[in-house]
Amino acid sequence: MKKIFTTLLVFIMTLTTIASLAGCGSSVSKKEVSEYLKDASPESSALAFYVYDGSTTTIRYLFDERSIKDILSELSKVKAFPVADYGVSKASAPFYGINIGSRSGEDLNILFAGGFAILADGRGYEFDYDFTGFESRYAWRETQYCGGMAMPCSYYVANGQSGWKKEFLNPCNSDVNNRLVVKKTGENGTKLELEVTNNLGMDWIYGEYWGLEILLDDTWYAVPLKKDLTVNDIAYGLPMGESRKHTYDLSYYGELPEGSYRLVISGLDIDAAYDFSR
Repeated sequence: MKKIFTTLLVFIMTLTTIASLAGCGSSVSKKEVSEYLKDASPESSALAFYVYDGSTTTIRYLFDERSIKDILSELSKVKAFPVADYGVSKASAPFYGINIGSRSGEDLNILFAGGFAILADGRGYEFDYDFTGFESRYAWRETQYCGGMAMPCSYYVANGQSGWKKEFLNPCNSDVNNRLVVKKTGENGTKLELEVTNNLGMDWIYGEYWGLEILLDDTWYAVPLKKDLTVNDIAYGLPMGESRKHTYDLSYYGELPEGSYRLVISGLDIDAAYDFSR
């Protein structure tokens, strides 16, 4: 997803996370989904409901506390049986998802696809629930539309056994300029130290948002996150001809399948990129 600027020089992007698929197994309690939802905080958080129809994601928001509690109660009553292999990458649209704040401070995210529910930590459950008509039953107050798949826990759909599945990834519109020269100056585990040199002939304005992209069939696609990534609401100016270093931690994206990647540093109008392979 392209960065969103709140003002000319200040922007922020918070991305939802996903955990490791290796964390799921058949030994988990059958009550895990309902227990997970018990931490939701409808008193202080809206509920976001996502629908992906195969080409577009629709996001609707519900602010009425009583209605949110009704939804959480209804979903909590569904019998959920833990599974080790939920095969969601083979499922077809529509997909559904919910996001809500929790009492512990972290967002709760669930993806519903192909008769399964996938929690943000990677655990999967058989989950037989019909979302047909769900949108018409409540007074949703805001609606957003996103081209492509912009769902909670989308990592588990996009990352198949043989690598990334482009049908579940979003093409990127990053405006990368090669006159912003990026080179690696250090590496420590999953952390990369990158130095950007500004050869644009003008000052470059950028922030702390960054993301990974994967090249598939000559097209760059955004790589979904595996765990929470929050950046500061701040912007920097890099004068022309000068260089600056920053460190980026790839662990937010987990184990990367083999392929050609680039780490994109988002700027106000122009982006910088570091290309690498796995």
